[in-house]
Amino acid sequence: MASDTPNSKKYAVEPAEFRKVMSAYPTGVVAVTAMIDGDPTGMIVGSFGSVSLTPPLVSFTASHSSSSYQKLRKVNRLMINVLAAEQLPVCQSLSSKTLKNRWSNVKWNLSRSELPMIDDSLAHIECNRFAVHQVGDHDIVICEVSSMSSKEDGRPLIFLGSEYSSTVAR
Repeated sequence: MASDTPNSKKYAVEPAEFRKVMSAYPTGVVAVTAMIDGDPTGMIVGSFGSVSLTPPLVSFTASHSSSSYQKLRKVNRLMINVLAAEQLPVCQSLSSKTLKNRWSNVKWNLSRSELPMIDDSLAHIECNRFAVHQVGDHDIVICEVSSMSSKEDGRPLIFLGSEYSSTVAR
């Protein structure tokens, strides 16, 4: 008898079709960062959003297969860096599968609470892990915001149609 694991089960919508249709919806691009064993660690996320005003909560999703997420799930304090349109090289560096040191081309500083803040990001959101929900092949990570700041102007880096862009005006 065959098991219904995620790899063997047939779904009403195939993954390729799901990805194609979802690419019609623009998403903002953020870098989730933390310090782990004295080194900056981060991952690029396209599924970030606000959850609640009281308490102030945000969320992002992360794939169980992400090696960066496996490291980040060990810490409770995180920095969300909302990437600007000009930060595509930062996005490419932090999401690279081949770069030995993903941070070598990323300009960053430590926040007052010693979290990596990527220079020139549109916003920095410091938060603490609040809850994690396993859903399919991802975790939905909910975080409580402890501090935040943003730039006065700029365009966000967005992902639309399987490409990075800055065509959505702020």
